[in-house]
Amino acid sequence: MQCRRCDSLRLLKLEKKSRKDNDILRCRDCGFLFSPSEPDEESPAQPGPKGKQSRTAAISSGYKYRR
Repeated sequence: MQCRRCDSLRLLKLEKKSRKDNDILRCRDCGFLFSPSEPDEESPAQPGPKGKQSRTAAISSGYKYRR
């Protein structure tokens, strides 16, 4: 694996706050932060709860329009 910005191979895997967090890598040469596209083989993806529908929330701006 290499940095997406400068193609360096000197990457540092950052510590996760939670086991469910995505892996984050930092390039030691340019400082670019990114998440790898393929999951790490050490931490397999956790399946979601069975039978649960995913929910989405409508997002609206708090800005009041003046005319």
